[in-house]
Amino acid sequence: MIYFGVISEQEFLTNYWQKKPVLIKQALPNFISPITPDELAGLSLEKEFESRLITGSIANQEWSLLVQGVDRYIDEVYL
Repeated sequence: MIYFGVISEQEFLTNYWQKKPVLIKQALPNFISPITPDELAGLSLEKEFESRLITGSIANQEWSLLVQGVDRYIDEVYL
């Protein structure tokens, strides 16, 4: 059985996959990204990639950059 943090693969597929968002911290322990944060930011500016900046509602305004479809263009990202 595969676990994503504290959620089993079956629970993830049943309750979350394409149904509702979930944040799973450290889902892939020891993961090393094949692209740098600067490269990802650069890709977000390209028309081939759908991207958006997601900001938090907490006082220090934490944010995340979401860039979709990177795996379709960068072979090292495709798992």
